[in-house]
Amino acid sequence: MPLKTTGQGASRRWINLRTGVQLLFIVGGIVAWYLIRSNPCGLPLHYAIGAIDPRFGIDRTEAIARARDAQAMWEKRVGKKLLVYDESSHFKIDFIFDERQQVTLDERALDQRRANVEGIDQQMQASANDVTTRYQTLKSQYESLLANFESRDAQHTAAVEYWNRRGGAPPRVFDALEQEAVDLRLESDYMESLRQQANNMADQVNAVLRTEKSAIDTYNTAVTTFNKRHYDHPDEQGVYIMDGNKRPVAIQIYEFLDPSELSRSLAHEFGHALRVEHENDPTSIMKEVFESDDRELGITDASIATLKAACNP
Repeated sequence: MPLKTTGQGASRRWINLRTGVQLLFIVGGIVAWYLIRSNPCGLPLHYAIGAIDPRFGIDRTEAIARARDAQAMWEKRVGKKLLVYDESSHFKIDFIFDERQQVTLDERALDQRRANVEGIDQQMQASANDVTTRYQTLKSQYESLLANFESRDAQHTAAVEYWNRRGGAPPRVFDALEQEAVDLRLESDYMESLRQQANNMADQVNAVLRTEKSAIDTYNTAVTTFNKRHYDHPDEQGVYIMDGNKRPVAIQIYEFLDPSELSRSLAHEFGHALRVEHENDPTSIMKEVFESDDRELGITDASIATLKAACNP
């Protein structure tokens, strides 16, 4: 009997232990169900910088800084931690160089060439204007002197002919006419030098204009080549990739013009990772297509509403 009593006690204790285990499993299941239901997106999402093609001209430090800028855009609006930079994370941001970034680099070089051409154009115009002003001054001076010279030369010629018809001029008149002839030759030489200076200046203006035209033609040729080479290329600056359970796998960045544009692109893809879709609002960071002058894009109330509905942060 004592053994039986002990056995019953042991049996009861075993039953209680199993019940406790079952209860633990049930409570654990409820907790897990509650956690999944209360945090369906698994926030905060951990991410890391993956591969960076060196042709982008950006290092890891800069890439991390731009990613954190993008992260801050969302977290400031929500007021909670949504993303964490974690080198061990499998959710990678990769920078993949292809035709898209090459287009951006070529466009940047073309913009620099245009700036150079505009600088040359301004310099050439200033130079041409200066030379043209001096040319006009010389031309006016020459024309004024020429009108006076032609009148005096005609009078001198008439006087010489007059005295020649009479067999010669008196010594005093002869000397005066000879001196006048010398003066007219000197004046003629001076006017010829003015004419040559004016012509040289005209040649300078034409040379300046030819240089300007050559620079513009070279730029236009570069634009034509750019348009032919990049007539049709993919538009996506970046892509967000997720698995079948909507868990983030990767962000792939293909194109950005400058650090600010990279931050905006990353903020856009982080939005997808937070289950926010594209919006039609032209001021939204989640608009489908970015324009070159999109500098003031932000996270809209609609995006925050979508995020809260999907992820319950």
